[in-house]
Amino acid sequence: MNQTGLLLFGYDRQQADTIKETLDGLLEKDLFLISASQRENWKVIDILEEEPGNLFEEMTPKICMFLGFSREEIDATLKGFPKEKEIARPLFCVPTEHNLQWRFERLREHLLEEQRRMTRNTG
Repeated sequence: MNQTGLLLFGYDRQQADTIKETLDGLLEKDLFLISASQRENWKVIDILEEEPGNLFEEMTPKICMFLGFSREEIDATLKGFPKEKEIARPLFCVPTEHNLQWRFERLREHLLEEQRRMTRNTG
């Protein structure tokens, strides 16, 4: 992937723009955004291959998939993600050979289950 961007779910347009502006400055890049809103029944690969979608909706959980990021850029983003009160921290993920073939709703459930497991193990 030649470009760097984010697949977002659960953020409204203003929040998505704030995330983009913050990370553009942090990474010194012009990130692209793709919305998964109202595409929960689509395969992740299909969301990535279609038009990016301009519909951003406030929902739970918040999800952010890193697209074309280096390890260093992921680390910087995890540390520098916007900390404003109105921007909740998402469940972060990267595309894999397996999850690209999943419907987005399956990815969402998988991430929530991972979060529950980590909470149990650290709580």
